[in-house]
Amino acid sequence: MTKEQLRKYVEQEALWLQYYVIRVSKDQLTELNEKFYETVNSIGYTKRVISLDRRCPATMLTSPNNVKEDDISQMFEIGEPRNHPKNVYTPLEIWIIKYKEETQWLLELIKR
Repeated sequence: MTKEQLRKYVEQEALWLQYYVIRVSKDQLTELNEKFYETVNSIGYTKRVISLDRRCPATMLTSPNNVKEDDISQMFEIGEPRNHPKNVYTPLEIWIIKYKEETQWLLELIKR
């Protein structure tokens, strides 16, 4: 995977989060970190109750060894739900891990 491919997934995830995260949670966001999905709340009025970490990402990503240590080029899609102990992350989480200094644009996009 390239940085550009990851960015496309991240933008899509951020746009869904922009819609599904309740305004109060957005207003309290000051930075993005790995615990993002544990700190935000859903708008709550959807037909089916689905957690944000399953509703918003277009895919889940993993790597052969460890997402935090492996290069982005080793990342690949996986058809499993988010599970950090099993090394399965959302694209947004991987972006935060790999490109922490480049998260301001994401924060602004989600908070719109």
